[in-house]
Amino acid sequence: MQRTSRQRPHAPDRGGAWTHFAESNETGVLMAGPVLSSSDIPGPPPSAGGHNLRDIAEAGGLPGFQVRLHRTYGEIAHFAMPNAQVVSVASPEVLESTLDLPECPMELAPFLTPLADAANVLLSGEQDRARWRRTVIPALSCPHRAESDHPRFIDIIEESAQRWSSTGEPVALERELDTLALRLMCTSVLGSTPGQAAIVERVTDAFERLPEFFLGQVYGVRTTSQEPAVDSALTTLRDVVTFLVDEVAPSDLISAARRAGQSSKDLVNTLLAILIGAHRTTGTVVSHALRQLMRHRDVAKRLRAELKTVLGGKAAPAFHELPCLRYLRRTLNESVRLASPVPGIARRAPDGIALGAYRIPAGTVVHYAIRAVHMNPRVWPRPDEFDPDRFDTAPQNSRPAMAFVPFGIGRNDCPGALVAMEHALLMLAVLAHRFRFESRTAGKQGSRFSLGGPCADPVRVRPRRSR
Repeated sequence: MQRTSRQRPHAPDRGGAWTHFAESNETGVLMAGPVLSSSDIPGPPPSAGGHNLRDIAEAGGLPGFQVRLHRTYGEIAHFAMPNAQVVSVASPEVLESTLDLPECPMELAPFLTPLADAANVLLSGEQDRARWRRTVIPALSCPHRAESDHPRFIDIIEESAQRWSSTGEPVALERELDTLALRLMCTSVLGSTPGQAAIVERVTDAFERLPEFFLGQVYGVRTTSQEPAVDSALTTLRDVVTFLVDEVAPSDLISAARRAGQSSKDLVNTLLAILIGAHRTTGTVVSHALRQLMRHRDVAKRLRAELKTVLGGKAAPAFHELPCLRYLRRTLNESVRLASPVPGIARRAPDGIALGAYRIPAGTVVHYAIRAVHMNPRVWPRPDEFDPDRFDTAPQNSRPAMAFVPFGIGRNDCPGALVAMEHALLMLAVLAHRFRFESRTAGKQGSRFSLGGPCADPVRVRPRRSR
């Protein structure tokens, strides 16, 4: 996709309003009309090496880079990777028109590297993936199972928070919530396994070594993670999950997978895919929500009032009370919008396709810039502001279907999305109701998906004297 002299020049960012080009109507949606070639798609010139890796690294990673990209060049833009020309999309309407693109280009999916040569629920062929999703999603999202696990989930959340508050010392909130979220997902996926806390600690330590290394490989940036340590971490992950599949009494999910005919090897790979999806997702969303509550006292006051009204004098919500926590869910959704659990999804076009007003050739990588979609000012007025009331019923009904896609879209969305959101909802309910979170700088947060981004401030956790 060679750039030509027809490429549009750099357009300045004027107050966060995204540039829309001549092909756009008054809503910013690209119209049908003269079909333009891929060389007409606007985007930045490549930096050294003929790609934009330096620009991506300077932005702290792909999500931040794509927000800048679309603020400058509009809702469809291009950029270059070493082995691929990428068309980035931040239009909900155009996303909806491309839901059937099947292939995941591994060069842009570094977190899935451990699964690249394995059959699993994320990367398998369409028929196998559909069959496994029919097994995985009902087993993970079974309401009877969720209700029976509910008291155990509350115990795990309270046990963690009590440990954070008992020392009086600041805690690394993001890492602690990642570990807590992984414990909840392990309980959902694996059941109440003996020695689960030690197992989760091993898995969490292994995961901590992987993201920076793989992001560094993609962006061409030196990192502190070393290849032998990464190989050891991958071996640990696979060994732990293999042990849980072969040696421990099966959970509902494992039993359902066995009945569906999954081999032990395929089941191990599917569980790894789910745990990879759970790490640095649910915890990121909840930590972002808690830091926003530190900044926005009016939101925190409304949330505590709702919790007090619904829960009364109880320490935590009963399972049947979760749907009554409407402002809590709106607060969580707004956190998800700003700290998307899935920063983006890449698909390769197997054939030449129409993308808005453009025709792109076979082999082009189409990247769903989820964080940029969630920051699109045409869809989300004042996108940088934290406003849970965006998710009240009336505003929600006025937005395009694909305006809010935190866990991906279509047949390639996250199979554990529903259970992850329910875990996040319960975590936020218990933590906001039972504990106060304090930070010296009103909750500065570093991105867990960034490369070389700012470190998050540690947070003090204190029990509330009264609820």
